[in-house]
Amino acid sequence: MATDLANKPDNDWQDIMFRPALMQNYNLAVKGGGKYSTYYTDLGYFNQDGMVKGTNYQRYNIQSKNDYKRGIFSAGTNLIISFSHDKPLHQELRGGMIGTILQSVPTLEKYDDTREGGYVGTYGDVVNIPHPLAIIDGKTNVRSSTVKSLLSSGITRL
Repeated sequence: MATDLANKPDNDWQDIMFRPALMQNYNLAVKGGGKYSTYYTDLGYFNQDGMVKGTNYQRYNIQSKNDYKRGIFSAGTNLIISFSHDKPLHQELRGGMIGTILQSVPTLEKYDDTREGGYVGTYGDVVNIPHPLAIIDGKTNVRSSTVKSLLSSGITRL
């Protein structure tokens, strides 16, 4: 058991790891047409920071829709292109990322430049909980995914 607590920090890991999460959503659409055709184009951007530091989701998208109709003939196309980048919560730990934050002891040092990677190990009786800041550090732990998608459809009717 740790006996020299007076020399150790008193970290509030919830205060250190959680933050207000800003969300942004922007769209710009243009539509129009003439006697026989219509068009619609939309550009979008979405960005949401996670409540846990180091988490984020971003998406860019464009949609183009065209319709043509003359007499009994009609045709149309719809094209959606999307790009998203996600930095999710780390789930491979006991209790996931939230569980790790809740279980982290206050006496755990935030950073130690004398150790490789800069993050200290556990202290006292706690020996099996990873360091929360090391989990979100992009240099020591990569948790991200990128998705590129293309969806298209077309229709012709007589």
